[in-house]
Amino acid sequence: MSQPGIQRLSEIQQEIASILETQLAELSASIKESEKLTRHIISNEMELQRHQKRQSEFKQEFESLTTQLQHSRKNLTEVQQQKEILIQEQQQLEAELMEETREVERYQQTAEELRKELEEQEGNSKALRNENAKLKLQVKALKDQIEGMKRLRDDHLLSIMQNTQELQNVSTGKE
Repeated sequence: MSQPGIQRLSEIQQEIASILETQLAELSASIKESEKLTRHIISNEMELQRHQKRQSEFKQEFESLTTQLQHSRKNLTEVQQQKEILIQEQQQLEAELMEETREVERYQQTAEELRKELEEQEGNSKALRNENAKLKLQVKALKDQIEGMKRLRDDHLLSIMQNTQELQNVSTGKE
């Protein structure tokens, strides 16, 4: 091969080497860019997976909170119903208490009236006992007087009979 052929071959080889270097540099840059993009894609995919996982966790938490909210609403409704029942029962008991209080007051008033009447009747009873005792004494005194008068009458009748007898005796001469 001749010198110009070798030189040409050398130039071609240099040109090919230069092209290869350029292509290798471009290929290397392209690989680096591909690696960078791949890392970015992997990073984005990992971040997407984290976000999807967090979204799933948030969804579960949301469902749990929704269930708790429904349960709390149900409990609130039950507590409100119990409250209404207790309020009604309290109102009923207050009404019964007021009625019982009025009844107690009526009984107290009746008891007070009966105490006054009892005191009045005890006073009347005492006065009547005293009057009865006085009347018994008067009756006894009158009976004693009647007995005394009957004895006196009997004595007078006896005396009259004796005097009449004596008078008869005197008039008949029996003496």
